[in-house]
Amino acid sequence: MVCGVVRRERCVKVPLRQAEQALRLLRARNLVVKGLKVRRTGDYLLIPLACSAGNAVTLLREHQVSAEPCEELFEETTLGKTFKDYLKGKIPEGLLESIPSSYDIVGDIAIIQLPEEALRYGDVIAEAIMCVAKNVKSVYAAGPVEGEYRVRKLIHLGGERRTETIHKEYGVLIRVDVGKTYYNPSLSEEHRRVASLVSEGEDVADLFCGVGPFTLHIITTRKARVFAVDINPYAIKCLIESLELNSKKIKGKAVPVMGDVRDFLAVVAPASFDRVIMNLPHVAVNFIGEVLGKVKPAGYLHVYAVARSADEAKDAVMNAVPGDSRVVIFNVTRVLDYAPRKFIYRVDVKMR
Repeated sequence: MVCGVVRRERCVKVPLRQAEQALRLLRARNLVVKGLKVRRTGDYLLIPLACSAGNAVTLLREHQVSAEPCEELFEETTLGKTFKDYLKGKIPEGLLESIPSSYDIVGDIAIIQLPEEALRYGDVIAEAIMCVAKNVKSVYAAGPVEGEYRVRKLIHLGGERRTETIHKEYGVLIRVDVGKTYYNPSLSEEHRRVASLVSEGEDVADLFCGVGPFTLHIITTRKARVFAVDINPYAIKCLIESLELNSKKIKGKAVPVMGDVRDFLAVVAPASFDRVIMNLPHVAVNFIGEVLGKVKPAGYLHVYAVARSADEAKDAVMNAVPGDSRVVIFNVTRVLDYAPRKFIYRVDVKMR
């Protein structure tokens, strides 16, 4: 697929050293064809014209700009276009309507949710996405969640056949293997927000840490110690590689732990942590009873839960708290849309 339609247009050829002046003069009079890319050829710039080349040459020469008339091929710009614009006429219209307008980008890999009947057009869809997202080198369709580590199966649609990449959040580099680990780029602001709550010198447990975005944001902004725990060895491997990638920015210390969260909690001394992050929305509340005893007096828990409302999320957390525990929920924040009428909430808990 050619990303932009190629059209032959009359144009003017100007030296690169005078290109900025020429464009300013022509655009001020609406004489440049909108939606087409200017072209560089050697030491000259070719500018597509919405007027006769002769008129443009006269105007430019009056302002001491060297100019020659020409006629060349120009490609349409992708500015303002979506990948679905490039799919029009290439796949059935009814099917096009069923394809979502958005997709996730992790590093230079794009992941899109597609209806099964659209997979046969996967190569065309991949090319359309890469036309619009110039940094994307690989495109996958997200399949069902499977396996012990609850990772989505990916279907390669186009571009390079690889699943490893480096994603950047607020300057923090994160190694991700989208085929073997879970990572949601939509949570970048949440990672930063929670890290900003951590004080210097805190001991933090980042349970179900995945590739460690919370951990990385904390230790690159605070002199804190974070125990990052996950059962997925590929996630811990990614975190260890990210520590090296960010070595010059690290202020705190990360302790990656590969293993089951319950096994980790079983060997941790009581009141070990100032703060615990529990980002596993479907089951995190099931661990609250075991976590509370590991939190220091006046310490904090950040528990993520799937619910239909803030009150429902709050109730889910409070119902999981043992009756003899002294805690207070001081904040409930809606973080992400999850499904129709369901959302992911962060419930902030303080020990009393």
